[in-house]
Amino acid sequence: MDTDFLEISNGQALSREQIPHLRFDDFQQNAMKIVWGGGKVVQYFGYADDSAVKLMAVLRTDKLLLVAGCDAPDEYPSFSNKCEPFQLFEREIAEQFGIVPKYHPWLKMVRYHPNSQGKEDVFGNDYTKDIPGNYPYYSV
Repeated sequence: MDTDFLEISNGQALSREQIPHLRFDDFQQNAMKIVWGGGKVVQYFGYADDSAVKLMAVLRTDKLLLVAGCDAPDEYPSFSNKCEPFQLFEREIAEQFGIVPKYHPWLKMVRYHPNSQGKEDVFGNDYTKDIPGNYPYYSV
């Protein structure tokens, strides 16, 4: 498959330095290309690296397991807006790191806690209250 993601084996241990670190736009384009081509999202997550937040995706096709990462922007055009399998992962990244996936089709929290970066809450919640007040409940 023609992609900038690294092909790995199931159970293979790698250091983060071995994983391709792409520009965000290239990361997003490659990830979407793999999933649109029939690939599956195994994992898409953020992690703190010193004072920065990084994103990493592990994707699979019928024959390949692929991985790459990038620096996380403060906001970005949502993958989910065009590719639904990323939706829950993007919601969790927004919740944990305060990173906004713009145009997400139904951005809501996964759990109820403030982000780890001390940023303004993506969901507008007041965590001094026990029950979420700004929750976009599904309506029919």
